[in-house]
Amino acid sequence: MSESLDIDIPRHLPAITLPNTVLFPQVILPLHIFEERYQQMVRECLETDRIFAVLTLKEKPDEDDMPHLEPPYPIASAGIIRACQDLENGHSNLIVQGLCRIRVEGILQEEPYRKISIRPLNSDATGSSEADLPALRSRLLGGLHRKQRLGAPITQEIMQFLKEVKDPEVVADLVAFSLCPDITERLALLANLNVGERLRQLIRMTEKEIAELLLRSQLQGGLDDEDIDKN
Repeated sequence: MSESLDIDIPRHLPAITLPNTVLFPQVILPLHIFEERYQQMVRECLETDRIFAVLTLKEKPDEDDMPHLEPPYPIASAGIIRACQDLENGHSNLIVQGLCRIRVEGILQEEPYRKISIRPLNSDATGSSEADLPALRSRLLGGLHRKQRLGAPITQEIMQFLKEVKDPEVVADLVAFSLCPDITERLALLANLNVGERLRQLIRMTEKEIAELLLRSQLQGGLDDEDIDKN
């Protein structure tokens, strides 16, 4: 399966490294650019192919990461600038769309901004029949609908949008990006190249959250959250 929207990804990319941010293919990520180095990066991206990498900053660097002040996780995504709004103070607001998963092969430069060598990564459906992925998609959406009915903060707009997306792979990445709050789990989902396994991983997470919501409801005894101390 190809995630790159039929766009050739250069093997050398400018990169922005952000804490607690994981970009997935297909999804839309708004970014506010204020650092001078990234302002320059954006200007030069807009003059060329508009593509750069969004890397996730490691919170606990490994020993091998020590030469780099901002060590990234090795799996990330390339994105393309779909819209840019220049602000009077020199800052800018971007709308970035994820293109494909990438592996960071090396850091080429840090000044004036980070540039990396990358290898694009494609998903696969090994171990899944043609009918498996649509069935897993339906199972995941069913679980999310049940979570919503149990009080999880999932808007009707998100559910309706996911329902309209027929590609199981895109659904998996949208759910991982939009509804998975734990960054460790998001990084694991980004690194998992098997679409079927990715969907099953999301289903397991959803079923665990449903069980927790059911237990919470039983313990509350029908009381609202603000009245839980009365139980």
